[in-house]
Amino acid sequence: MCYLGAHRATPSLLNAFEQPLPGAPTAPSPEALGVLAGLLNRPPSPGRLQTISTVLSNLERLKHLQDSRPDLTLYGGLQAQAAARPVPQAQQRQAPERPPPSAATAQKVQRTVYIGALSRTVSEAELRGAFAVCGTITECRICCDMHSFLRFAFIEFSDIIAAARAISMSGVVLGGSPIRVSPSKTAISPVSSVYLPRSHTEVERVACTVYVTNIERTVSKEVLLGFFSNLCGSIERLRLLSDANHLTKIAFIEFSERSGAERALFCSGLVLGNQPVRISPSKTVVKGGAVKKDQH
Repeated sequence: MCYLGAHRATPSLLNAFEQPLPGAPTAPSPEALGVLAGLLNRPPSPGRLQTISTVLSNLERLKHLQDSRPDLTLYGGLQAQAAARPVPQAQQRQAPERPPPSAATAQKVQRTVYIGALSRTVSEAELRGAFAVCGTITECRICCDMHSFLRFAFIEFSDIIAAARAISMSGVVLGGSPIRVSPSKTAISPVSSVYLPRSHTEVERVACTVYVTNIERTVSKEVLLGFFSNLCGSIERLRLLSDANHLTKIAFIEFSERSGAERALFCSGLVLGNQPVRISPSKTVVKGGAVKKDQH
C-alpha cells in the first residue's frame, strides 16, 4: 500500500515498493505511469518513472494475489481486513450492535448483485447500460477498492429474476476487463432525495464531487482540505461528518474541476492519519461547506 503524509507526497511514498516482488509484471501501461506521476505531482523524469514502474508492477502483483481469493463485499471483506489491523487506543471502544435486517432489507439483498474487477474507465451510465438487458435497475453504486486499481459495484434490480440474469453476465468484458458478478450479501443504502441533483448545474457539481469514508476521527477538516487540495486541485466545498454510532468519519468533497474529482478517485487506499481512506464517486450534491480560497 502507498503512504502519503497529511499534506503532500514525499519520496517515502515509494519506499514500500522499491524492490520488485517475485513474479511481478515488468511493463505497466504508459497511462498508469502517467496517472501515478501526476498523483505524485513531480516531473516524470526517466529515473523517477523507473521507480514508479516498480511500484505499479508490485501493486499489480498484489492485485493478482488478491484476485485469487473469494470475492469481498463492501462490508464483510473490509470488516475482516480492519479486524486484522491493530486499532488505535483512542478508537478501542465497542461499536453499537446493528439490529438484524428487516424483511424488506432481506428482499433488497436478494435483488442485488455484486460486481467485481470493474475497470476505472467504466462510468455509472455505462454500467447501467450494460445491465439494462437483465431488467429494470432501481439503484446502482460504484465503489473504489482501497487495495486495487479496479473498482467494484452493486446493482439492485426490481425483481429477483433480473438479478439472476445479471449473475449470468459474469466474465463479460466491460471497459477492457472481464467482470465478476455474484449475489450480493448486502443491500445498497438508499440516498435521500433531498441531496440528489435537481438541475443541470447540480448534475455538473456531482461530477466534481467524491465521497470519502474510513476517515480517522482525529483528522480535522483543515488536514483533510490540505491533503486533497495538494494532491488533486482546488476545492469548492467540503463537509466532514461524524456521529456517535461510527468509529470513523465520512466526507463529501466538491472540486472546482471534474479532473480534480477524477484524480481523487485514484487516491483511494492512501493513508491519512493511521488508516487508508476509501474514495468513491458521489451521487449527491454538497450542501454548504463552502471553502474560502485562502484556506487552500
